[in-house]
Amino acid sequence: MPLASFFPDRTKPTSPMEAANIFNNEEERLQELLKYDILDTPQEEDFENIVRMACQSCQTPMALITLLDDCRQWFKARVGVKFKETPKDAAFCSYAIRQSDVLVVEDTHLDPRFIHNPLVLGEPYIRFYAGVPLQTPAGYNLGTLCVLANHPRSISEEQLFSLKTLARYVVQLLELRYREKSLTGVWQEFSDWRSRVEQQQQVFTMAHIAAGVGIYELDMLSGALQVSNGFCTLVGWQRAKQYTREDFMRLVDPDELPRVEQEIRAALEAKEHFEIEYCCWLESGKRIFIRSSGQIICNEEGDPHRLVGVMQDISERKEYERQLEAQNRELIKVNQELDNFVYRVSHDLRAPMTSVLGLTELLLSYEKDPEQIRSMLLMIRKSLQKQDKFIRDILDYSRNARLEVKPEVVDINELTTEIVSQLQPATEAGSVALQVSQNGQGPFVTDRYRLGVILSNLLSNSFKYQQTSRNKESPWIKVQLELSPDTALLRIADNGMGIPQEHQPRIFDMFYRATDAQPGSGLGLYIVKETVSKLQGSIRISSEQNKGTEVVLELPNLSPP
Repeated sequence: MPLASFFPDRTKPTSPMEAANIFNNEEERLQELLKYDILDTPQEEDFENIVRMACQSCQTPMALITLLDDCRQWFKARVGVKFKETPKDAAFCSYAIRQSDVLVVEDTHLDPRFIHNPLVLGEPYIRFYAGVPLQTPAGYNLGTLCVLANHPRSISEEQLFSLKTLARYVVQLLELRYREKSLTGVWQEFSDWRSRVEQQQQVFTMAHIAAGVGIYELDMLSGALQVSNGFCTLVGWQRAKQYTREDFMRLVDPDELPRVEQEIRAALEAKEHFEIEYCCWLESGKRIFIRSSGQIICNEEGDPHRLVGVMQDISERKEYERQLEAQNRELIKVNQELDNFVYRVSHDLRAPMTSVLGLTELLLSYEKDPEQIRSMLLMIRKSLQKQDKFIRDILDYSRNARLEVKPEVVDINELTTEIVSQLQPATEAGSVALQVSQNGQGPFVTDRYRLGVILSNLLSNSFKYQQTSRNKESPWIKVQLELSPDTALLRIADNGMGIPQEHQPRIFDMFYRATDAQPGSGLGLYIVKETVSKLQGSIRISSEQNKGTEVVLELPNLSPP
């Protein structure tokens, strides 16, 4: 139902409902409402629980926590009602907040104030209404806690008592929200606040536990510590037991204890408010982060007499901060890699072109020496092949970052043979004995393109470094796949020249080459590592100089497409 349909038809005579919009203290009431900073805030579990309890205790299908500003009725929490607000002149609660006690309408069709109301004539078809004003300590009615039904009915004294109790609970939650945002006001009004706690102990206990807040009071002379039920819940203490300052200080992380004690001593000397964040270890072994705010209360002689304060669990906030710091570190790392990448790409793309241009100039000066011309053409081809390989590496890196994983069944023997045939023109692959084997039943399902990139780089390295190996044993490369339903273990081993120990920690770094004399762009193993990561796998390399290298890939065996 469109929101505009809730407005009364102005072609009809003015309804008595419209008279409910004017209050003698309306401007002050609106200022009080704005003070709580509650309008248009997201849903909160504490308030949602109250409307559910109201429905349950009063046996109604609908319940609302309403707040009235200058033009609308907004719902902080709701059950059984789809919309979040109504115009103010369509609000039953405009009448309810004009009085100090509950407003009950047993049948709206029999009440001239509401018989033409759009919420009676249309959705949610209200026939029964009972609303308790939400009165602040300053005496202003901000809205109501109300229950609704779409059939006439009455409400019992027990149900009214429950509704009034829950309405007081709503006000206490509003007060808690306000006080948590202005702790200075908490300390100034602490005596009055404590009196209200004693008068409504059960209501406040529920609110403290729900908000994860604990209150404490320390006697500076005896060391006795008085704590709220919410405090006990927060740190895992027994509610009936008497505790002391030493009991609590034992919870503080030993590494943070000197700092905490120093800040408390400084507050005692200055006789002023303090706020500390620190880590605690509970008896259960759980680690939590605490924000403790306190105020020193002095006796008539001006000496510190009591310390009163509030403790709150800020573990979730600390975790968010930790994640943010980790993301910032990762961002810095990515930016550094990007700067390095741009520099190296510009350098490595220009180097072959510079070589080609120089050789071309020489070719233009030769007229009668075919062998010299052929030698230069071979050098040009080698430079262009190097540049082509570098560009293909960059494209592989880009595609790996951009494209989603595409699972398909892979024949490891067929893929390896295909890659070796592609590598043969640039390597002496034909002189190396290649053995491919597979253990385990079932299909191997992974991203074929990405696995090809991995194998191409690893096999290319094995072939290249076989050529310069001093190992007198006949050169060989073994590719072995060990398959299980969930995991694929892929081993690529060779008896080539191996990797010197001092270079092994950095072989996966972008553009890393042991020396400038080494062939390749230095991107190959970096691309392998990034591609394995994209497949949510792992890679490890073991190598011994002049004996060979083994690469072990552990990849998930994906579900068949």
